Amino acid sequence: AAGAAVPANTPVDFSLLLIRNGSTLDIAVHFTDGAAYHQEQNLLDQGVGDFTYDSVAFLMTGNLNATQATFSDIAVTNGPVVPAPPPNPNDPGNRVITYVDAVAGPGGNTFATGGSLADTSWNGTSGSTWENRSGVDGNSDSIFEPNNTSPPELTTQLAGLADGTYDIWIFYWDQIVSDNNNWIISAGLDPGPLTSFSSPGEPAVTNTTKDGVYNAADLRFTTAVDLVSSNTLRNLFGVHLGQATVSEGSTVSIRIDNLINNLSGTDNRTWFDGVGYALVPETSPQISNFTAISPGLWELTLQGPAHTAYQLRSSATLDFTPGTLIENLSLAGPGTIGGPNNSTVTTDATGTATVRITLPAGPTSYLRAERVAP
Repeated sequence: AAGAAVPANTPVDFSLLLIRNGSTLDIAVHFTDGAAYHQEQNLLDQGVGDFTYDSVAFLMTGNLNATQATFSDIAVTNGPVVPAPPPNPNDPGNRVITYVDAVAGPGGNTFATGGSLADTSWNGTSGSTWENRSGVDGNSDSIFEPNNTSPPELTTQLAGLADGTYDIWIFYWDQIVSDNNNWIISAGLDPGPLTSFSSPGEPAVTNTTKDGVYNAADLRFTTAVDLVSSNTLRNLFGVHLGQATVSEGSTVSIRIDNLINNLSGTDNRTWFDGVGYALVPETSPQISNFTAISPGLWELTLQGPAHTAYQLRSSATLDFTPGTLIENLSLAGPGTIGGPNNSTVTTDATGTATVRITLPAGPTSYLRAERVAP
């Protein structure tokens, strides 16, 4: 337990996690007042035959100082329970994530940035700059931990994905038993800057953000993922890094480091486990604004997937067979212009582009935006 005794009549949050692993059962219990007090209890690999589920009782002693426990909104479900994902501003569709473990060496996916899979000098045990630790749980029973405060940046690649746009995640472990062990990770998509992240529910670590960080138990996965460590209570956390587009078999590169400012001390370490991806369903573009600027000159705003190229066609009828390609586009806001005779507009990182167009001579009743193939 951490912290002093909880005063009488203080509300205490409670959570109970039951995980059936074939013939055994894992039980994790968590009490906290959201501030100074935390209490964890884990019972791992308990024989399923030892339990009946008629009732649950708790003996409350010590500095919890509780005389009454009230439980509400309890649901009993037969079969696997998939928690509802939390509201995610980066992922309104709450997509299902495919987890990919970080693996070093030939045939793997992780190497020192600027190097190659063949060079594993950064990876090992004592003497290496990153230690591939086993026996500490983690998915595939291993994690990567820096052996000093200035390890090389790592790159993990996702290859073989079908063309499309993907949400990209990284996953790390945080020691949550004590507020003195606030573990972090720094990461970003290539190219781009790295950002340092720390876990929600834990005290802030200098130069980190909690934006886009989620307890992995609140996310959904295509296959089972280890969420709680049995070594000591650590939780798996996921960080939504943004979106990446795969075209013609291209590779997505994710860069990982410990805290960017190299904060020393084992109480602020990094346990990097793996990465993840989720396909973003393709959406049709929407013309959200169409305004006359002067005779024959119009301004329109196009909204759709980020970094996506479109052409505009006009037609007197709705069949567009194929319609007249509008050229000589001019930029009037977000986005970029390109293509033959400036006939292509590409949305920016927010999926927005604003252009001005001159409609061709002749009757025009309809205007269409169509995606340009990569």
